[in-house]
Amino acid sequence: MMATDLSASIPAGHRPVPRWFARFAQRGLKLLAPVLPAHLLNWLHHAAWFVAIGSLNTLLGYLLFVGLLNGFELSRVLALLLAYVCMYVISFQTFSRWVFTGGGMGAFVRFAPSQALLYLCNQGLLELFVRASGWSEELCQFLLLPIVALLSYGFNRVLVFRTMVNK
Repeated sequence: MMATDLSASIPAGHRPVPRWFARFAQRGLKLLAPVLPAHLLNWLHHAAWFVAIGSLNTLLGYLLFVGLLNGFELSRVLALLLAYVCMYVISFQTFSRWVFTGGGMGAFVRFAPSQALLYLCNQGLLELFVRASGWSEELCQFLLLPIVALLSYGFNRVLVFRTMVNK
């Protein structure tokens, strides 16, 4: 079995993954090396890095949402909106510095409608989930986090940090 070097080719639009994370991710991805092509393994490698950075952003945003919802007794619509607004700069900075390339002023401007679209998707799903399940806003938002993270990756990859993706 031949070892695959995941650092050999970086997908367009992605920053190199830090070495410590690459070593960690390589262990899990070695299991997939015999059955997946190298470009797909490389994409998974960078997607895992996005998930790691996005998880930090998500944790901060979720804690802010819960704090606004319970500490200030805001409605779920307003609490989620304020959490998105507060996390705007933090999320852009972490994604543009550590995950994607092409994070200049153009990307910063494109990030606003992307986050607005993500907020609308998140809010709509949250409303549907709360009404359909009858569960608390906190639990429903927590369960929606993986779906919102996938949407966030897609929006950021295609809509925001696209300058280097198509070259």
